[in-house]
Amino acid sequence: MRRAESVRTHILKLDQATWGLPDARRAAAQVLVHPELVKALMRALSGRDPVLRHHAADTARRVTERRPELLTSYAERLLGLFSEIGPREAGENWRTRAHLGLVIARVAQSRAQCLRAAGLLMPLYYDSSNVVRCTAVEGLGVLAWREPSLRAEVQPLIEEALATGTIAMQCRARDALRRWSLGNTRTAR
Repeated sequence: MRRAESVRTHILKLDQATWGLPDARRAAAQVLVHPELVKALMRALSGRDPVLRHHAADTARRVTERRPELLTSYAERLLGLFSEIGPREAGENWRTRAHLGLVIARVAQSRAQCLRAAGLLMPLYYDSSNVVRCTAVEGLGVLAWREPSLRAEVQPLIEEALATGTIAMQCRARDALRRWSLGNTRTAR
């Protein structure tokens, strides 16, 4: 890692030994105030260190909750990173997969990107982790809102989550149905 990028990663404090929601929110707030830090965030996401990737994915998730446009120019790269998470890393660090799943749903812009993101999220609906399944429901709901051609494929999963899912899955399914009732928009968050 180049010195300047190392300094930026250090500023974001992605290399902390312990990590939690307050840390992700703090790092995201820094990126929101200093968008030039997106490059350091993307470098951490692309790196080989699974802990750093997890922290960067968590931060990217929080950034896209407020300003997904900061990462939309990286949509293809993020889709590639998400598709490359190997089974070993996914099993050991399912949080990275869950965070990146929401990021790709929020930054996918073109129809092709939305379809690819949906294809990557669909298998997560059947994951053993409730958090990962919730990611799938939320992400697929956003994608089907942005790209209505996905609804026929996504709606049965949303309805199943509403009928038989955990409380968290039901909440996300209700949110998806609410969004759909409001109509389509390309700027969903």
